[in-house]
Amino acid sequence: MSISLENTGDDSYMTNVTLIYPKNLQFNTIKPANNPNVKCYEFKGHHSLNSTMKCSIRHPVFKSSKEAFDFIWQLNEEMFSASEADILCMVSK
Repeated sequence: MSISLENTGDDSYMTNVTLIYPKNLQFNTIKPANNPNVKCYEFKGHHSLNSTMKCSIRHPVFKSSKEAFDFIWQLNEEMFSASEADILCMVSK
């Protein structure tokens, strides 16, 4: 899954991307690997059907700057029989 963010307005501070996705999608890596501008943390609720990942984007994000990164997933097929999954992506600052 690819995400591309572009700041076309004022400088942005505390920019975050939050992903909510089914537990059977197991986060593998983010590319480009070791991107110093993106730091992600995964949270798995024990009683929830979903996992949450919050990514902090370089602070601050200056006007006219872009950030692009890819999420690589692994699928646990034993837990998932559907042919599709919904992933919610929210950006906040």
